[in-house]
Amino acid sequence: MFPICMTAARPEFDTLPVMKVTHYPLEPRDYKPFAQGIVAVDPRRLYLRLWAFETPPEPESRILLVLRHAGRTLTAAAGPEGVSAALDGAPCAPLACHPFTGDDLQGRYWGWLAEYPADLLGELAPGDSLTGNLYKCSDGRRPHLGSFFPMADPSRPLSPENDGAFVLRPF
Repeated sequence: MFPICMTAARPEFDTLPVMKVTHYPLEPRDYKPFAQGIVAVDPRRLYLRLWAFETPPEPESRILLVLRHAGRTLTAAAGPEGVSAALDGAPCAPLACHPFTGDDLQGRYWGWLAEYPADLLGELAPGDSLTGNLYKCSDGRRPHLGSFFPMADPSRPLSPENDGAFVLRPF
């Protein structure tokens, strides 16, 4: 189970566990972009921090996060131009959304921090389990599909059979 940290106030993101997309089951070439994600929650907000190392990112490049809890499904998609999300298939606007770019020892990256209401997926408490996955994909010039948790069926990337387990932990 991968931890989703519950904090008393806005989290210090550099201290939180990071999901890394490393499973590219259909990729025959060496193009496997490094993408990461952090999920955290405080009493007011659910934070999704998603970023990828690509220079430059293709317009079709996406980082997708799926979270399921209490019969609800949140699907967030971050691309070079912005973030979109849907709750149970209906569009869901973030309370706040911030782009970021930079570089570190791994290379140049782009990403987004999106903030949603803390109760978007229902009441959340320490020890609760969620399911979902983090994906990096593109159908552009360099097509690829990768995930954090291994996919049981890569032909249906967002389906529940490809989900792994998350657990809410106080931090």
